[in-house]
Amino acid sequence: MSENKKPWRWWVGTNNERYDASFATKEEALEVGHADYGGSFYICEAQGHEWPKLEAALVIERALDDAMDVGEMFGEVEPERIGGAEEIAASMAELQTLLDQWCEKWAHTFRQPDMFFACDNEEHIEADPLPTPTQGLQPEGGR
Repeated sequence: MSENKKPWRWWVGTNNERYDASFATKEEALEVGHADYGGSFYICEAQGHEWPKLEAALVIERALDDAMDVGEMFGEVEPERIGGAEEIAASMAELQTLLDQWCEKWAHTFRQPDMFFACDNEEHIEADPLPTPTQGLQPEGGR
């Protein structure tokens, strides 16, 4: 897979190994963390990984390996790419374009939110303590 980095964002999750959602600002992450998790939660600022990113060379390599497995069963010739270097390069470029378009269109069907290239500013946020029964209470009529 090729390196494919997203911009830095703030992430929130129930633990520091799995983050569920990202936000543009720390304040948004804190707001959602308090609202959705209630108890304690984690936030971090991270540069995510945009997934998937498929490589044409790996797809072709896998196809040739699979063909070789079948060929060995029947005593066939080892599979290989044939044609001129320019023709093969053009076919690889076309396949890479198709894979990139497919990944862009269907990336939303792959849930991989916590794959980070880099992570910083991780914090464990404790739940806000509940007020004690006497806080803010004054007898009627004041003192």
